[in-house]
Amino acid sequence: MSYSGYPDHLLIPRIKASLSASNKTVYLISGSNRGIGYGLATLIAAHLDTIVFAGARDPAAQSLKDLAAKHPNVHPVKLTSGDQADNEAAIIEIQKTAGRLDVIIANAGIANTMGSVASTPPSAFREHWEVNTLGRAPVFRRGVAWRGVPQWQCWRVPTWHDEAFGWPPIL
Repeated sequence: MSYSGYPDHLLIPRIKASLSASNKTVYLISGSNRGIGYGLATLIAAHLDTIVFAGARDPAAQSLKDLAAKHPNVHPVKLTSGDQADNEAAIIEIQKTAGRLDVIIANAGIANTMGSVASTPPSAFREHWEVNTLGRAPVFRRGVAWRGVPQWQCWRVPTWHDEAFGWPPIL
């Protein structure tokens, strides 16, 4: 069993490695400094046949330093949801370090407002929509544009937005 309570074979797909010298599966996980993202990064990093790029707004966070110290296959990278420059820089770093990217797990998000629909201002809905839904697009676009990531291997962690708009869960 894994960190999440699900068997590893359901969370970590055995993805056929692309033609390169390395036979390791290369992951980019956003929001890796805490919560679900940290749990996924820890779980995946424990497998020696992986390389994990742990994305976070602050790649120098102590949690990521500790994770990288424990697992030499973890590489913290600056990655801010929706920030085009951060996404570009992260993909370039992955290209230089690993030469490819097999799986993107877009986990980062915000939850700044927890009120009822009646008490939540429209600006809060807009902010959550922009960060949690639209904010994931730049990393997917950049990863897919780079020859290293087939579209079917881009995952996103479901949010309440998915249910509200009838989108099926991907992960």
